[in-house]
Amino acid sequence: MSIFRTLSLCCALITTCFLAFGCQSPCTSCGGASDEAPPTTALITSDLANWQPINFGGEGEVSVEDGVLNLDMGTMTGVQYTGDLAELFGGQQENYEITLDAMRVQGMDIFLGLTFPVGKDGHVSLVLGGWAGVVNGISNLNGLNASENKTTTYKQGGYQLETWYSVRVRVTQDKIECFLDGKQIVDVNRADYEDYDTHGMVLETKPFGLFTFETWGAYRDMEVRRLD
Repeated sequence: MSIFRTLSLCCALITTCFLAFGCQSPCTSCGGASDEAPPTTALITSDLANWQPINFGGEGEVSVEDGVLNLDMGTMTGVQYTGDLAELFGGQQENYEITLDAMRVQGMDIFLGLTFPVGKDGHVSLVLGGWAGVVNGISNLNGLNASENKTTTYKQGGYQLETWYSVRVRVTQDKIECFLDGKQIVDVNRADYEDYDTHGMVLETKPFGLFTFETWGAYRDMEVRRLD
């Protein structure tokens, strides 16, 4: 039997096997997991649906324009999410990711304060650009804010005005992780801390919200994706 006939028979047998088991190609595993991405929930639409501006006193205007949520310059400006938390984060409020783009439009302080749940009883805030405009971190861990605990990092060169930065927050049963433009800036083992709560000035952003301090911040493409 020639080598060409042997190869032809082998190819025919392989094709028959894939067709019999319902596989479409040799690169697709029979009975494998779906390639579909987990569903996401878009949080910034054409208006302030599910977002309640917070009366801090001295706050700036809150608006949505062309899919961008703006927290204008004020002493402190913020919004609290008023939608269904269980639908976003699940009953245990863990095993999820938040993604968004954030911009410092004006000002030199916190342009992104993102408050989010850590399990059913805890809440913390990711802070970007605080304390002279360059400090990042989580507030609060065992009572220590983002400038005082082990999550403190510094943005080399500072944050540029009118520049979009990609942000991702992941909360699992074991960890809190945060990424800035794809680089990890926070890696917290939840077992290392007992007290997860926000700074006292932003309690009204709990359980899920955004805030700025003496800065105009803008946000777009904000989504929550469940991991379980």
